[in-house]
Amino acid sequence: MPAVIKYNRFGYPIAVILLPFIYKHGAIMINKIERFGFVFY
Repeated sequence: MPAVIKYNRFGYPIAVILLPFIYKHGAIMINKIERFGFVFY
């Protein structure tokens, strides 16, 4: 959840840093964050 807040608060810089980290965990997580980002946006 914190990733979503940082993504909306700071914008893309944080999202870009988090994307690679999440990608290692699973591409599915990226989809969830993108979905949440749009919802919270």
